[in-house]
Amino acid sequence: MPIYTYKYSEQYMGIPIMEILKDGEPFWEDLPGAKTHFRFGIEKAYMLLNCMPKIKEFNESAGGIGINVSQYRNENNIYNFQCNICRLYWNGHPYLKIEDCKTINFGLLKSESIIELEDKIKMFCDIYTSRFDRERYLT
Repeated sequence: MPIYTYKYSEQYMGIPIMEILKDGEPFWEDLPGAKTHFRFGIEKAYMLLNCMPKIKEFNESAGGIGINVSQYRNENNIYNFQCNICRLYWNGHPYLKIEDCKTINFGLLKSESIIELEDKIKMFCDIYTSRFDRERYLT
């Protein structure tokens, strides 16, 4: 079983970046638009936290659930996001696509890492979110 860890990378255009590592190394999945590192900033971190129930559902079913939700807002969550989320396939493998102003694509491997590091993603948001952004992202 892989061991997922994280680090805070250099900032990109003034935005702090969190990177998730697998067994201490960068990793990626063969998906449309995939890069060689799994990194994201504050806005995408909040998108992940908002959609966590759907990410867990996707992961627990090994990608087999029929997520076809055009507008998703986690009503039991404190995050002020209404995301588009859907399950797609690439080369026969399921993946989730979450969109707000930005887009995140990830498959089972990344969903597993997101779930395992959920508390660390929350901590990343707490550390780096300014007062202005708290009003924007939190209800």
